[in-house]
Amino acid sequence: MKPLRLFVMLSVLMCATQAAFAQTLPEAQVTFPEGVDVVTLPFEYAHGFMVITVDFEDVRPLRMILDTGAPVMLVADTSLTNRMNLDIWTQAQVGGTGDGPSQTVPIAQNVEATVGGLHIEKALMLVGLNVAPLAGLDGVIGGSLLEHVVTEIDWEKQEVRFHDPATYTYAGDGTVLPLTMGTNRHIYTEGAVQVEDGTLVPLTLHVDTGARQPLSLLPGTHVSLQRPATLLANTIVGWGSRGIARGDMGRVQQLQLGDYVLNDIVTSFREGAPEQEEHGSVGLDVFRQFHTILDYGNQRLILEPNTLFGTAFSFSTTGLYLEPWERGTDALTVVDVMAGSPAEEAGIQPGDVITAVNGQAVASLGMEQGEALMGKPAPNTQLTIQMKRGDEPMEATLHARELI
Repeated sequence: MKPLRLFVMLSVLMCATQAAFAQTLPEAQVTFPEGVDVVTLPFEYAHGFMVITVDFEDVRPLRMILDTGAPVMLVADTSLTNRMNLDIWTQAQVGGTGDGPSQTVPIAQNVEATVGGLHIEKALMLVGLNVAPLAGLDGVIGGSLLEHVVTEIDWEKQEVRFHDPATYTYAGDGTVLPLTMGTNRHIYTEGAVQVEDGTLVPLTLHVDTGARQPLSLLPGTHVSLQRPATLLANTIVGWGSRGIARGDMGRVQQLQLGDYVLNDIVTSFREGAPEQEEHGSVGLDVFRQFHTILDYGNQRLILEPNTLFGTAFSFSTTGLYLEPWERGTDALTVVDVMAGSPAEEAGIQPGDVITAVNGQAVASLGMEQGEALMGKPAPNTQLTIQMKRGDEPMEATLHARELI
């Protein structure tokens, strides 16, 4: 049997060459509990993702990324999927973010799951895909659920509410943007950016809550879409099923979404063919600044500013790229070091293994604390890094500073 071709970008996306197939994928079904028209579920913010708990038979509750870029589910750990009694349909060739080779994995059909009382059935699932950013997490869930509910994301209460589309009405005063689904089963909206010359460029943007960059742009897709003059060139801009993806990092002066304008947005720039006719994507760090409502059925994205609106968009001040953090981690491997960064100036190299920072063992740091300390400490912060290069203990002193 010839494998299907699928595409993964930190989450699971359909390849543009298979758009016609993606459009005819069997749809999942979602059922609300009797007499209930809204289900509320807490979420956590981990690794830059929004993570919810999903229940499957015969396994523990799974921590899964809630991702608008994923038309099918994904569970990476085969020790879990082997206990689910899955109905394997075919093989899927998966490309995605990263510059390495694609993977081929099984895809299961007729998958059932429960999310806070909502029952999902007849869903598809990619099985056993090795995706580095999932370290410490179990998988991804997106369109199998989101296409069949109205999703309200409340960052102030850190909870997500799934409404029955048959009874939901919106009575707020937020800005309403179009939300369209492409033949690849991704969702898109309209926005505009001002890079640095004062020109406001209208764009079609992929709505991707599984993307950790606030904004990603494809300059080659629009004649007026240019890179800013100040860039970090050839650095890591993504990390997915095919490993590291490289491009340029900079800042866009403004992003306009309906009535609202965000300023000085950290943005990745990468060449490549678009999935549809989009010019880039908007990621979770943008949507965190809004009370967000995704209404697939009525083709609308509703944004209401929350208490995070106007929060500055931050970028690494150390230049360290570390392997994804897992609970219980006692050391972290340096995956890459940005050229000209404080980490490079301190003599840190890819492959070095960090065991402590300022005398504090990595194992004693919480995930959020550790990522903040080694990724985005305040400028002028001095870090003393204890590490090993091979079997040799080493120490490096790093002085954090703004890089873009």
